[in-house]
Amino acid sequence: MVDVHLAVPGSYTVRAATDTEEAATADLTVTASASNASAGPAMIMSEPSGEPHAVDRAKAVSQIIAALVVIALSATGGFILIRSQR
Repeated sequence: MVDVHLAVPGSYTVRAATDTEEAATADLTVTASASNASAGPAMIMSEPSGEPHAVDRAKAVSQIIAALVVIALSATGGFILIRSQR
């Protein structure tokens, strides 16, 4: 196992093998540390809470009115085109 703190920045190929001769490879890129980096994990996953996910889907009234106008104009134009072909 390579200690990441001692790894030289660059691209590496990591190969893992088992006693049963199964193997897996992965490409690993090590970058130089940033000044604000910490020794902790890159992503800290929080425990699931079981609460439903709240998504703010509020739309401005002008957006809704504009969408309704576009739908109405499209429907009217479609009816006019259908009637003019008869």
